[in-house]
Amino acid sequence: MDHLSATVALHLIGVLFWVGSTFSAGAIAALSTEDDAQASAAKLRKLIRRFAVPGMLLAWIGGLGRLMPDFADVYAKAGWMHGKLTLVLIISALTGVMSAKLRRAAAGEGTLDAPRKLGYLVMLLAAAVVILAVVKPG
Repeated sequence: MDHLSATVALHLIGVLFWVGSTFSAGAIAALSTEDDAQASAAKLRKLIRRFAVPGMLLAWIGGLGRLMPDFADVYAKAGWMHGKLTLVLIISALTGVMSAKLRRAAAGEGTLDAPRKLGYLVMLLAAAVVILAVVKPG
């Protein structure tokens, strides 16, 4: 496996763990009741810390490893790449927000309303990233 293939594989594996576990946390939060919200939040925060955060790091490392060698010649001029990177930064921030909201809910200081919505928002934005990466508009 050459360097390019390895970085792409690392990137995609990271994305699967990151987006998949973040979406799953939101979907599971939507299934939780008020009675088990605090316990659910603690478990979901562990899910984010054990899978989403390492996945996010792998996705960034693999993505940057793929991006950097050709950045000046190819990607610096590609508007779709700038849009993709902007969305990925937003998804990274939303992952942190979800973790913080789950921490507060686990401590009994919040609800699972925001994590429910954030999981779906992350999936929607990730779909937009995939569309940009595949279609490469203008």
